[in-house]
Amino acid sequence: MSEQHQEALAHLLFGVKDQDGFVQLTGEVGTGKTTLIRALMAQLPDGIDLALIFNPKLSVFEFVASICDELHIKYPAETDSVKVLVDTLNVYLLDAYSQGRRVILVVDEAQNLHFDVLEQIRLLTNLETAKHKLLQIVLVGQPELRQVLGQANLRQLSQRVTARYHLAPMTLRETQGYVIHRLKVAGARRNPFTRGAIGQIKRLSGGVPRLINVLCDRALLGAYVREESQVSESIVKKAAAEVYGKLNSHRGRVKSALWLPVFVLILLGVFWTFGSAWLPSTSSFAVHRNAVARLPSDPAALADSSTPMASIKSWNELKRVLQTSSESKNIGLAFSGLFASWRLAYGKTVGVTGCERAMSQRLQCYWGVGTWDEYLVLNRPAIIWMNAAALGGKQYVVIKSFRDGEGVVEISATLYRVSEQVLRKIWPDHYLLFWQPPTLGKHLVKLGDRSETVVWLRRSLEKILGRNIISEDADLYGKALEGYVKILQRKHGLIDDGIVGTKTLIVINSLSGEEAIPILDHKGSESSG
Repeated sequence: MSEQHQEALAHLLFGVKDQDGFVQLTGEVGTGKTTLIRALMAQLPDGIDLALIFNPKLSVFEFVASICDELHIKYPAETDSVKVLVDTLNVYLLDAYSQGRRVILVVDEAQNLHFDVLEQIRLLTNLETAKHKLLQIVLVGQPELRQVLGQANLRQLSQRVTARYHLAPMTLRETQGYVIHRLKVAGARRNPFTRGAIGQIKRLSGGVPRLINVLCDRALLGAYVREESQVSESIVKKAAAEVYGKLNSHRGRVKSALWLPVFVLILLGVFWTFGSAWLPSTSSFAVHRNAVARLPSDPAALADSSTPMASIKSWNELKRVLQTSSESKNIGLAFSGLFASWRLAYGKTVGVTGCERAMSQRLQCYWGVGTWDEYLVLNRPAIIWMNAAALGGKQYVVIKSFRDGEGVVEISATLYRVSEQVLRKIWPDHYLLFWQPPTLGKHLVKLGDRSETVVWLRRSLEKILGRNIISEDADLYGKALEGYVKILQRKHGLIDDGIVGTKTLIVINSLSGEEAIPILDHKGSESSG
């Protein structure tokens, strides 16, 4: 993800956590809205029931029926009454709430919703308890969605939007990082695009990822046919003329897009043609190298309680530190601190954004939303960010360790001791941490699944519990294994549904005692098993 995609995902997660209104995500066609929805689905906390509507051109009855179908809610087959469906849905929502589960409705292409359906959506938010909405709604659409919700007759609906984010096209730097990332994932061992070619791709695509994909695909094919080892500006221009037919000279935007099949087999030949050593030598990879130079030779020492450091005893003191810090707004420096916790140098990893660089080290970003106590359950160093007006913009703080009611945080590569009282006061309810997936592929495990993740899960639990889990195949997630998972979830403050999602995996990962995994509180981890 680009930095703005990461920020958009954080807004979505924060809005979903809020439980009091709508979340709105807008962006031009091809900017990655649907991809963000899938990222949101992958990072939702345990205990979520999700309904996805991808084709909202429906009547009111069809819309509510689609929600029921997505949630597997049974209703009378012969009914044509919206009231019957809403009453049935309300019963389901109340039951889910009583079990500690939450229900989220995500509507893609929401700019196509009819007025009467939008009014029904507003009425659905009236399904609530004394304190919380029973149904959280995420509306995703093109920029026209903002105009739709801005109409006077929909002001009641618009007023209930608690989080908004608009995805803009990629910048030149983001386009370069995106192209390099896609090439590397596909197996290329070097970047065949010249600097000028990247500039042309940005100009001709307008920074829209979907158009970047098509244009790069055709340009690679063109270079392959010419038997040239580099993709030049002229090749990109010719590719654009073939793909789009006619270019709009105004702002370099494409006037029309004629989609072509993806030449998968041909691209394999392209990558073999361009096969020399992969060179992560672009200027993007050198970002924040100066920040890494300030790190100590032993990054693990950053969280050592014996390290001399100043103390922050109040919010006012912390505010003064942030206001006088020259680089507390530097997200790259914050990532440097998080990488150091994993004994990794931020400047020596491959990728443009912090999360891309984490992926090159087989780590993944987890954008969490939750209280301070819920965060402590995960027991991992993390980045938090605050956006108070008094601070003059977004400020980043890295939580390095927490033990015996006192934490160690890093601000602009400087360590400070902070009391738990201050940490609770400043806690923003959202954070970013790294975790190490046990296996590639699927990270959600439920009863009846068979996978390598289940094998890892069994071995980890046996190590934590100090006993064998018998009576089932090693790769089967059966009743016995589910029972142990529920006990562990209950003990560590997770929803004890037996479903192994990202948060459960992170907790088990931390408790397994692997030395390479940094944790906030070593004593807490040792006693948790």
